[in-house]
Amino acid sequence: MNRNFIFILLIALSVTNTIPLEKRSTNFTDVCYYGVDPREIISASVSPDPVISGQNVTFNVSRTLSNAITNKGLIYIDFCDDDSSSIIYENNSTAPQTAAGSSFKANLTFEAPANLPSSYIIQVLVMSPSDLIGCIIASVS
Repeated sequence: MNRNFIFILLIALSVTNTIPLEKRSTNFTDVCYYGVDPREIISASVSPDPVISGQNVTFNVSRTLSNAITNKGLIYIDFCDDDSSSIIYENNSTAPQTAAGSSFKANLTFEAPANLPSSYIIQVLVMSPSDLIGCIIASVS
């Protein structure tokens, strides 16, 4: 009886130790430098968090921007390898036309790239039409 109890206890402890206690999450930061000038930091969130390969993902992007977004503005969401040297997947969508000083908000849903690596970077860029207006970056590991 004691031997069975110890055996079951050891199994329970080993299974418990394999379950991660810290949830992997996507933390968008304000690190957003292209060239010399820091760009305006936008807000972004993702659902589900973390992104699940090959399933629908929704990005909520917002900010009151100091520059206008014209009718040719775009939102780029790039999944890059963990050192940002190459793009794994890129999604671009039309950005809503927004006057300078007005609240900008966009919700984008698309299928996440299949076979995401265990660590990668997500870049969210708002362009109008070829000028970078705002961005934010998340490192996922």
